Amino acid sequence: MAVITISRQIGSLGDSVAQILEERDGLPRSDQRALEELISRSGIPAEMIQEFDERKPSFWRSLSIDRSRYLHFLRSAIISVVSEGSAVLVGRGASVILRDVPGVLHLRLVAPEEVRLRRIMAELGCDRQHADRIMHHSDQDRTGFYRYFFELDWNSPEVYDVTINTADLTPPMIADLARQLMESPAIRCEPEQYRQKIRDMELEQTVTARVLYEEGVPVRFFAARANNGEVTIRGIVSTPGEEQRCADVAGATEGVTKVNTEMSFVPDYVGPTW
Repeated sequence: MAVITISRQIGSLGDSVAQILEERDGLPRSDQRALEELISRSGIPAEMIQEFDERKPSFWRSLSIDRSRYLHFLRSAIISVVSEGSAVLVGRGASVILRDVPGVLHLRLVAPEEVRLRRIMAELGCDRQHADRIMHHSDQDRTGFYRYFFELDWNSPEVYDVTINTADLTPPMIADLARQLMESPAIRCEPEQYRQKIRDMELEQTVTARVLYEEGVPVRFFAARANNGEVTIRGIVSTPGEEQRCADVAGATEGVTKVNTEMSFVPDYVGPTW
C-alpha cells in the first residue's frame, strides 16, 4: 500500500515525478483528467468543474451553493481513488482531504522562480514574459483554490509532510526520496488502520449525499463524522422535525450502526412584509 499526494508549483517537476512513480513503481496516478471524469459521473456540469479546477471561482459563483456541492464530490472522487490502497494524486487539494488518513505521504514540490521560468519556457517554447505570466497566474489560482475551498494557505508548510526544493534534483531522485519516506516509521501504518479510516470517510460521504442531495433535507453546514459505523451529524436546522429527518436518513444508510445528533437550531427569520 502506498498513497502519495503531490502539491506542486508550476515548473517544479510535480507531474514528472508522478509519472515516474506510476510507470516505474506501479502507483496509479490520478491527475486533473482522471478526477474530472469521476466528478462528472456525479452529475456536476462540466463548466462548473472547469471553473473550480484548482482556481478561485468568480465572485458570483462563490456566493452560490455550488461550492459545497463541488467540494463534496471532489472529496468523494479522491476517496474513491485511494480506496484501492495505492495511488499518486496530483493537486486538487488531496493533501488536505486526506491529511487525517494514516499512511499517506503529502509532498510539496517548489523551486526558485528563475528555475521555474526556465522550465516553463523550455516546456512551452515561449518567451520569458509569457512564461512569467503563466507562472504568476498559476500561483494565484492555486492559492485562491486552497483559500476558497479549505480556508488554508497553499504555501503553508504545515499542510504537507515534506517540502522539497527541486532546483537541483531530477524527477527520479525525487521519486526515490518519496519511496524512502513512504517506508519510514513516521509515515508507515498498519493496513487495517488505513482501511478503517477510508471506510469511515466513505460512510461520511454516503450519509452527506443522502441527506443533502438525495433527500434534500434543508440543513445548513451539514457535516457527518464516522467512527467504525457510529456517525455523528452536525448542522443548522430550523425545526426539530428537520433534525429528526436528518437522523432518520443517516440511520437508514447502509453501514451506520448508531447516529448521534449535534444539531443547532436557528429558526427561519420572517421579517416585515413592506
